Amino acid sequence: MIAFSTFFRYLTLADKFLIGIGSISAIIAGCLMPSMSIVMGEITNTFDPDNTADEIKDTMGTLAGYISLIGLGLWIFGYMYYAFW
Repeated sequence: MIAFSTFFRYLTLADKFLIGIGSISAIIAGCLMPSMSIVMGEITNTFDPDNTADEIKDTMGTLAGYISLIGLGLWIFGYMYYAFW
């Protein structure tokens, strides 16, 4: 059986730094995925029959902005994860 630390014995300090950034990026990207599901759930709540058309339009505009920002964050941190690890 090979010890886990032997896989990383030839890493320099710069390599460890990049792996650290990649790991943090992976954690952030993993946290953003459930938040996308939460926003999608809010979209279904928006179409309540008690809401007026203007309320639906305003809420959907806000939620579309959230989806765009979360998607951008997923793209950036997902790329950083794959690039640095």
